[in-house]
Amino acid sequence: MTSTTAKAASDGTATPVSMPERVAGMARVEDAKAYHLASIAQDAACEAERLCTEIYRAATYAYLPSVSAGDADRLDGAALRDKADEAIRCLTAAESYLRSLTGGEPPF
Repeated sequence: MTSTTAKAASDGTATPVSMPERVAGMARVEDAKAYHLASIAQDAACEAERLCTEIYRAATYAYLPSVSAGDADRLDGAALRDKADEAIRCLTAAESYLRSLTGGEPPF
C-alpha cells in the first residue's frame, strides 16, 4: 500500500505530494526489453561458467593424479571439446544479448 504525505508550504497550507507517473507505452516496452535481455545474458553467462567448471574439474583430475574423481567427472577429448564448444556458444550468446542492450538508450 502506498501512502502520500502532505508537505507544508511556507504559508502553512499543506500541498499533497503527487504520485510519480507510471511508465507507459514504448518506454515500458523498452524497460521490459532491457530487463529480459539482461536476464538472458546472465543465464547464458552462468551456464558458460557451469560448463567451464566441469571442464576445469576434468582437467584437474587428469593433471593431478592424487585427486580422485568419479567416472561422471572424467571427460575424454571429444566430450571435453564438446563442452568447450558449448561454453563458447553460451558466452557468445551472453555477449550478443549484452550488445543488444547497448544498441539503444538503456532505461537506467
